[in-house]
Amino acid sequence: SGAWACFDEFNRINLDVLSVCAQQVFCVLSAIRERKKQFVFTDGAVVGLDPRVGFFITMNPGYAGRSELPDNLKALFRTVAMMVPDYGLISEILLYSDGYLQARDCARKIVATYKLCSEQLSSQDHYDYGMRAVIAVLRAAGNLKRAFPDEEEFVLMLRSIIDVNLCKFLSHDVPLFNGITSDLFPGVVLPEPDYENLTAAMTSQCAKLNLQPHPYFFEKCIQLYEMIVVRHGLMVVGLSFSGKTAAIKVLSGALIELHEKNLNDENKVDVVYLNPKSVTMGQLYGETDKATQEWKDGVLAVQFRKLAQQTGPNRKWLVLDGPVDAIWIENMNTVLDDNKKLCLPNSEIIAMSGAMNMIFEVADLAVASPATVSRCGMVYLEPHQLGWKPLFTSWLSTLDQSLGFGTLARITGLFDWLLPPALRIIKKRVAEMSPVSESNLAVSLMRLFKGLLADVTGIGAKVESDGDASGATTKTAGDEGNGGGDDSGGTSAAKPRVRLSSYGGVGNDDAMAATIDSIFVFSVIWAVGGCTDAKGRVVFDKVFREVLAGKIPDADLALFIPKEHLTLASTPVPDADGSVLFDYCLTAKDPTRWQLWTETISDSECAIPPGASFSSIIVPTNDSARYTFLLNNSLQHDYPVLFCGPTGTGKSVYIQRHLKSLNKDKCTPTVIGFSARTTANMTQEQVDGRLDKRRKGIYGPPPGRKAYFFVDDLNMPAREVYGAQPPVEILRQFQDYKGWFGRDNVFRAVVDVQFLAAMGPAGGGRNIVTDRYLRHFNLVGIAEVADSTLSGIFETILTWYLKTGSFAPGLQALVPKVVSATLGIYNACLDGLLPTPSKSHYTFNLRDLARVVQGMMLMVSASVPEGTDGEAVYMRLWVHETMRVFGDRLTDDRDLEWLIGKVKHTTQTAFGADFNQLLAHLDVDSVGEIGPDAMRRCVFGNYMDVEADGEPGGKPRLYEEVQDTEKLIGVVEEYLVDFNGTSKRPMNLAMFLYTAEHISRITRVLNQPGGNLLCVGVGGSGRQSLSRLSAHICKMDVIQVEISKTYGVAEWREDLKRMLRMSGGEGKHVVFLFSDSQIKTEVFVEDINNI
Repeated sequence: SGAWACFDEFNRINLDVLSVCAQQVFCVLSAIRERKKQFVFTDGAVVGLDPRVGFFITMNPGYAGRSELPDNLKALFRTVAMMVPDYGLISEILLYSDGYLQARDCARKIVATYKLCSEQLSSQDHYDYGMRAVIAVLRAAGNLKRAFPDEEEFVLMLRSIIDVNLCKFLSHDVPLFNGITSDLFPGVVLPEPDYENLTAAMTSQCAKLNLQPHPYFFEKCIQLYEMIVVRHGLMVVGLSFSGKTAAIKVLSGALIELHEKNLNDENKVDVVYLNPKSVTMGQLYGETDKATQEWKDGVLAVQFRKLAQQTGPNRKWLVLDGPVDAIWIENMNTVLDDNKKLCLPNSEIIAMSGAMNMIFEVADLAVASPATVSRCGMVYLEPHQLGWKPLFTSWLSTLDQSLGFGTLARITGLFDWLLPPALRIIKKRVAEMSPVSESNLAVSLMRLFKGLLADVTGIGAKVESDGDASGATTKTAGDEGNGGGDDSGGTSAAKPRVRLSSYGGVGNDDAMAATIDSIFVFSVIWAVGGCTDAKGRVVFDKVFREVLAGKIPDADLALFIPKEHLTLASTPVPDADGSVLFDYCLTAKDPTRWQLWTETISDSECAIPPGASFSSIIVPTNDSARYTFLLNNSLQHDYPVLFCGPTGTGKSVYIQRHLKSLNKDKCTPTVIGFSARTTANMTQEQVDGRLDKRRKGIYGPPPGRKAYFFVDDLNMPAREVYGAQPPVEILRQFQDYKGWFGRDNVFRAVVDVQFLAAMGPAGGGRNIVTDRYLRHFNLVGIAEVADSTLSGIFETILTWYLKTGSFAPGLQALVPKVVSATLGIYNACLDGLLPTPSKSHYTFNLRDLARVVQGMMLMVSASVPEGTDGEAVYMRLWVHETMRVFGDRLTDDRDLEWLIGKVKHTTQTAFGADFNQLLAHLDVDSVGEIGPDAMRRCVFGNYMDVEADGEPGGKPRLYEEVQDTEKLIGVVEEYLVDFNGTSKRPMNLAMFLYTAEHISRITRVLNQPGGNLLCVGVGGSGRQSLSRLSAHICKMDVIQVEISKTYGVAEWREDLKRMLRMSGGEGKHVVFLFSDSQIKTEVFVEDINNI
């Protein structure tokens, strides 16, 4: 007979391929219709024809990941709608075949159970009551009947229904489900299952892994075991800190222990972990090399084949720990259904062995398809069922043994008293910089407290080693305390060597009490309260001070504060006017005393070195002191820290500056900048490129060193269609399993590496990062810098510049007024000039504030007259710089008039000067009022002296006021003539005030270090021409790429290298001119952004 082909899941093929399929099927059907013996197929081959050939398609209706069949394909097939099968009849037949005598009654109860569950229980992504769910119950019932042939059948059936379904229900649905089963099986009492040996083995494994034998955790481990018995594909679903990874590790360890003791007829377990979203689809399943056309296996195919080919009786678990979407996992439909075969793109088919299980570890199934959900068993875990107490109990056992029992009891009492109300305040009363779970905050508190305890008292401090060339790692605070939590997985780590403390209070509980209390209060303030913004800190300060004083602030918090609790033995945190808890730290000499952060800054740190560039000046503040302290603590004690705050608050500066200050012989810092186009492969290559091979399969920095990788803009990578961020997933694989798979599909263990990160709050192109990755970090909120701090920073810089530049004392007296006025304009623009779709570039941050001050520092003392005239020039300079930074961004006259009005008001209030009189020389039309037209003549520049070259040893170019606009236009014309005389591309430009003022603006930016400019305007408005002329005036070379049809990313990168070699290697001053018409791909823009 002819071949009959059944194409399952046919609409998962892409639309363009379906059209080709339609032509092929049409070709065959036409040949049958014409009764041909042979026919020419679509590829030109002559094929023999048996008219009995048949095509059959099975498919689900359209949803995520499915295509709609094209009309020319639909027309070739007869549609048959499949009705819902009779679950009762199917169940009855299968139960009879398994030996049930009451099969009809049992089948009715199964159908009724699922019908009532679908009607009464909540709707969740991972709930499924379809045919596959019924088959799972029937399969479990058959197993039980064979194991207990004499047991009452209703007992076996109830046990099957509960074992298969209970594990996937949320806690609030469990009572409803129990009610349904008790109504359907009245009077049926289930005997307690005999899991005594398994429970004993799990208890033993918890002790080995420093986890807590929590009843809920054990219940979920047993449910996982039961699900593994009846389903070959299952999902462990739950948020971070719910115990997913720990459940898999504990269960696998317990089964191995049972095997070693010859109990329960168990076998060993081989577990392989991989993250499917940390690689591309081709690298996961395999792909054809585009250059050589050779097939290259994917990491999943390699691991799947390796497990499938093992012939022993050992259990084999392939754990796919990563987000599930409707694309990659649907390629495993044939694995998860009764076929149990992995079909690869090269037509290879790998059959699962009977001892294999596919386990998916996911946070949720929001974007999974119904086909996937129905094929997998579900075990759902909830973090609130565990809470932070098991984490704390595990962490407490890791503290130094020299601590007395009284001290440990005091630490426990402090956690029970202060942590719950602190968590309540953060979750219900303030805004978090980034969403963070309560368990994560608790673990952050434990890490910080343990680190500070080691720093202050020496208790538990690690012994300095000369570097372990073998690459062995030590377990750190970041890996501990995961009692039933979603722990970091991977290989078990050795216990750190500790030195006993020389601190006098060790063993003396009373002497330690005040120190412990002080360290704990500081840790709560920053580990829990530190994740909020400036407004939230004020709220946290007000409420938490009352809690520390032993009061109950209100009825809501009364539920979270125990009636019997400790009283602080340490000095209360000072409550000076305007200060909050976050303004204080512990003194170095006496850790029970408090001092302001500003008191920790030495005079030498405040000194600005002579000749320092503006971008290199760092003025120490209370912000820099406290954030650097927290950063240093994380580096010293090996736990990752995440700085989160708005743009311009100094996140990257704090981290990069501190990393540069580390000992270069022991540390190798690297910065990785994320962007919207960053991929997982790019991230992995950047890290692997900095590591050496220690020995087979183990990579790390040179022996004796530690590598620090700072990931900037962590939340910038674009989300995929279904929400995953592969660059984040590859980093999560490192945090969870201490390594990743190389391109050779071999696991690479990465040692002596620590990650730090910074990001802005989600929104405006920034995405929410999965909590499964953020759970590894201590979150530190970088709040907006206070106006008083900003004033101090810029007054320090400006005063230093004026003093070292020999400016008149009268100008130095204006510094506080200049800074105050700039702050006023900046805050007014933040409130009054909001971005809209037509004005999307109306975004202001602290960098704009710094640009005004940087512009004020362009002028030298030789350009300023003496006496009151000099003060007037300096005030006009401030007006000019303010208009350049804020005014040049505005697009219409109404906004410009609004800004000029603010500047007029600020000039009067800050300087006590009349704006119209100060700029009276601009009023050439004698209107008496300085408006937008007059402000066009407010010009400062360093180009008026044509003979000055600005070279070392030559005549300096002075940044000075230009009052004669006619002369300005004439000077610009001279530069144009000079440009046309030397350029291969002369420009015929008519010079008037418009061109002169734009050239002045462009040259001002080009003269500033790191001055980048975005010229916005319609075509033909002179953006490129004026930029070329301005570069000529500033004696800079212009580089512009030449776009052609064949111009691609490779040519673009070569042009960038040529430009960077000229500027960085040869020391030339270069302008890279890039227009919007040259953007062939977004890669160009991303590369410019990264530069």
